[in-house]
Amino acid sequence: MTVLIVDDDQHSLSFLKAALEKVHHVAITADNGADALSILAHTPVNLILLDIMMPGMDGHEFCMTVRSDPQFEYIPIIFLSARSSLDDIATAMISGGDDYLVKPVRLHELYAKIDEYAM
Repeated sequence: MTVLIVDDDQHSLSFLKAALEKVHHVAITADNGADALSILAHTPVNLILLDIMMPGMDGHEFCMTVRSDPQFEYIPIIFLSARSSLDDIATAMISGGDDYLVKPVRLHELYAKIDEYAM
């Protein structure tokens, strides 16, 4: 499975990329929404892991942009954020997210969520 990880924190990108590659996924990273959209335009992606708080285009805006494009609207989006309130989760779902995990993420939970969308 090819997973696009979008997060402005380099430590998070490195950690998630290594964790996904350890279980034989292809992990592509972008540290902002604009670069992630460019990657989507040229690379087939099966799933997106998306942070909310990013400079420029935040995760909600990125998600709504992806959902508005018929070419990409089917790609599952799992938000990964340190924000954990019910309002944060609801806003993510309203913007088009399919799922939500709170950082720091437990790897077994992340793997299970990814496996759900691989089916």
